[in-house]
Amino acid sequence: MIMKRIAFIVLLSITLCSCSFWGIGSESPEKAAEEIQNQIIQYFKDKDSEKLKGLFCEYALTKDNSIDREIESAFDFIDGDIVSFDEPFTAAAGSIETKSYGADTKNIVTSEGTKYYISFNGEFRNDNDKSVEGVRYIKIINETKKKSSSDKNEYMKEIGLPEFSKEKMDEIF
Repeated sequence: MIMKRIAFIVLLSITLCSCSFWGIGSESPEKAAEEIQNQIIQYFKDKDSEKLKGLFCEYALTKDNSIDREIESAFDFIDGDIVSFDEPFTAAAGSIETKSYGADTKNIVTSEGTKYYISFNGEFRNDNDKSVEGVRYIKIINETKKKSSSDKNEYMKEIGLPEFSKEKMDEIF
């Protein structure tokens, strides 16, 4: 009896681990979020608006008519060149069919000595609506200005859609 249980546990362990071992489903939402966040930082460093725009989900691109202006404004918002930053912190939540993800990077320091924070939110997977998969929203905060201002317009820039409409939420979740 004990041998059967051990054999069952071993077989179950092999089965559960085999997907990752063979590369099936090996990219976790957290790993994907880390990669995207690193790309976002790189695209800000390079001021590459086309590549940054390419990270956004189809839904954000069709619903936010000003995304090109928002990207250019965000590039202008950062003074100087990015010279250092912390490793990204990632998170994911949801079910297998609808998984949200995001990341943030703190202590982004420019050549001018200004400190920033950049984060993104999006959908890693959504079996109900593939048009929402990808980055939905990027937020940039000037931490240096935030200390001296209570006006969000002075210390924060946003690109994309901070949230879905109620109708879209009902449709995709």
